[in-house]
Amino acid sequence: YWVKQMSGNSARTVLKMDVRDFTIDPHSGISNQNKGNFLGVVEEGTKDTRTGQKTGLDYLKYLGVKYVQMMPLYDFQTVPELDQNDPKNNSISTEFSADDQQNWGYDPKNYNVPEGSYSTNPADPVNRIKELKEMVQKLHDAGINVVMDVVYNHLYDGQNNPFEYTVPGYYYAINHDGKMNNDVGVGNAIRSNSEMMRQYIVNSVVHWIKEYGMDGSRFDAMSDLDVATLNAIRGAINKIDGKIVTYGEGWDSMGKYLYKDGDKPTSVSHAKETPEVGHFDSIGRDAIAGSHYDNGNPPGFVNETSEYKDGKVSVLADSLLGGHHRSFQDASQQLNYVEVHDGMTLSDLLKHYNQTDKDNAIIHQNRAELATAMSGLSQGIHFFQHGQEFLREKAGAHNTYNAGDEKNKIDWELTSKNVDVVNFMKSLLTLRTNESLWHLKDYEAEIFKKMKITNAQKESGIITFELQEDNGDKYLVVFNNNTSSGDKSLTLGDTSSTNWYYGGQDNFAEFKNTDGNRGKINETNDFTNAYI
Repeated sequence: YWVKQMSGNSARTVLKMDVRDFTIDPHSGISNQNKGNFLGVVEEGTKDTRTGQKTGLDYLKYLGVKYVQMMPLYDFQTVPELDQNDPKNNSISTEFSADDQQNWGYDPKNYNVPEGSYSTNPADPVNRIKELKEMVQKLHDAGINVVMDVVYNHLYDGQNNPFEYTVPGYYYAINHDGKMNNDVGVGNAIRSNSEMMRQYIVNSVVHWIKEYGMDGSRFDAMSDLDVATLNAIRGAINKIDGKIVTYGEGWDSMGKYLYKDGDKPTSVSHAKETPEVGHFDSIGRDAIAGSHYDNGNPPGFVNETSEYKDGKVSVLADSLLGGHHRSFQDASQQLNYVEVHDGMTLSDLLKHYNQTDKDNAIIHQNRAELATAMSGLSQGIHFFQHGQEFLREKAGAHNTYNAGDEKNKIDWELTSKNVDVVNFMKSLLTLRTNESLWHLKDYEAEIFKKMKITNAQKESGIITFELQEDNGDKYLVVFNNNTSSGDKSLTLGDTSSTNWYYGGQDNFAEFKNTDGNRGKINETNDFTNAYI
């Protein structure tokens, strides 16, 4: 039933997608019956009706994706399950409305039941089960693993639900004033360190694996769950298949209710206590590209101006090395990304930071490709959101979970308009998937021996590293965002010039490079046969 999975976290590249967003575009070529549904995801032979380019499943296969993370597939609260012939099923909403069919599903109602609005006949309770299983099986047939987005941290209605009806106050974290804890920011937070809540979550994860063939779980607001619960989940998973992946949002701001009970949240600060669980690395994200939510963060390295080109360049270097100097046990816990669902798209973000990107499409494309490459060529798990690879935009909006179809649907025409960026990502995925030097895990035994940061010169806008095979063959990777120099030429290995960015005798012990030569390719630094 399962497709062959990667041997370790560091070998994985994960594309994030949503069932409705992926299938609802009127020009997608997906049949009307399957638009917005499980079966639309796996309909074959679909093409954009305007351009004739591949869409849907055929596009994923072309891109070379091996893992997809699907936004919630369980039964969520706020989307009405309409009659199968209701025209609203396929209508494109332009903004939020109470009876809208567009919602990403982070409002759980029934954790162990598939979402009915994604089926072709919600009135038939068996239909949604069969169609979800068919979707997963056909993705597996295409060589694509499925990671399920799970939201065990809360329920949409904290008062009216089976947990609260069964034992009031037991399944939820309650503050000293008697009110439900709100660390997650959604009005209630479950209490994962209550024995029966913990067991329920473990059983639920196992249910989705055994019954539907899920290849992994991405935990929303994971740090609202305690360390013991995540380790219990991993223990149960390992009895099935140790290659099944677990990762999530380990934000330090959540799960504070656990400390009073002597427990710890599954946050990035406690990553070493859950060594088989990955974490989204927001530090690496900000170092490469930046981020902007309600309050913006400083621009990352790829932008016109950035402190990550200067005093904070070592933070960027540590990101490339798999999150070295952070709280991870090894690089398999670091999840590298520059775009995710609840932030700006990468294209919007770069235009937010750089006026030039609004005026010059070529510069904008180059900058987006640079950010994509820096994330994709770092050690650790590689993650990107569907649309990043064709410069998807949402007019600067972030977290558009209920903003309507018009803002959220995949515009498949962009794969033609920005085909060069699509093929850039395809090439990147091909290299990363097939080259084991990008699958390193242990810092001391593997990464520091085979990967050397060979330039991180402050104010240069250039950072370089080498990856070396056991036989001495090397990859040289050059990330060039030199915007400050009047001379735009990049000199590699010229130690006699003041214009060099590669070579020289500086000791880079800070980055575990103690070779003392900053990247000597060979005796003459001849790059003729180097792959760049």
